[in-house]
Formats: sequence, structure tokens, C-alpha cells
Amino acid sequence: MLDIRLDPQGTERLIAGLRRVSEVSTARRLIQAASRDALQPVAKQARVLVPQPPAPYAWGDLRDSIKVRSAPLRARTWSRAKTVVVVTAGQWYAHLVEFATVRTRAQPFLAPAWRAGREQAQADFSGHLWRAIGRAVARHARASAGGRAGRR
Repeated sequence: MLDIRLDPQGTERLIAGLRRVSEVSTARRLIQAASRDALQPVAKQARVLVPQPPAPYAWGDLRDSIKVRSAPLRARTWSRAKTVVVVTAGQWYAHLVEFATVRTRAQPFLAPAWRAGREQAQADFSGHLWRAIGRAVARHARASAGGRAGRR
């Protein structure tokens, strides 16, 4: 669970800034960016935990395919979120390594990486989100002062 605390002195200024950048798309973009940044250490740990195959097959394809990305939410859930941010392994056989087959034992790498980095990712998320909000407020202030609204 995320624990975000506000100091009473900066609350009014933050709320005013959020109202200025209250576009739904901006909020979603900020949350997705903060989520991607917070999950990078989990992806890094998963890359470390990927088992290395024997010498003639040690290409590192599975390790190199582990990425943090945004994906559309396809399942019916209680959430109103349109997208989720996930750590994925892009190789077709990743689930066979993670969960085993009839002939091979499981060699999990994603689940242990998540268990090891979950609390830190949740803590990092709030910090990344506050920094992203601060940048968005500053960008909006510059744009309303006569400049453009930053990069698109």
C-alpha cells in the first residue's frame, strides 16, 4: 500500500498546481511514467535472476527481453484504469522457464524479483509521482507565462 503524506504548509500550493494540470490525460501520463520509473529496479533484478542456459545456447535473449512497459487493461476488473504498467519478458518461452514444463523444473525470475522489490517500488512510486507532478506544474507555469507547453 502506498503511503503518501502531505505537509500542511505546501498542500494549498500543490492542490492549486494539480488543478492547473488536471487534464485526465496528463494525470494518466504522470502516473504511468512514475510507475515505469518505480518498476525499473524490479526489471533489473529479474534480468539478474534469469537462468543462463548451457554454453551453446547462452545468447541472453530472455534476459534482454525483460522490459517495463504500459499495456492496455484487457481483463474486466474493478479498476477504472485503462492501462497498466507491467514488467514483462518478451520471449515466447519465458512462461516455460518461470513455471516449468513436464521435462524441466521451474526457474522463476519474475516472481522473486517482484517479491524482493515490491515494497521499494511502492515507496519509489510516490517519490517519482511527486517529482513528475512538480515538473508538470513547472511546465504548465512556463506555458501560461508565454512559452510552449514542453515536448509532446
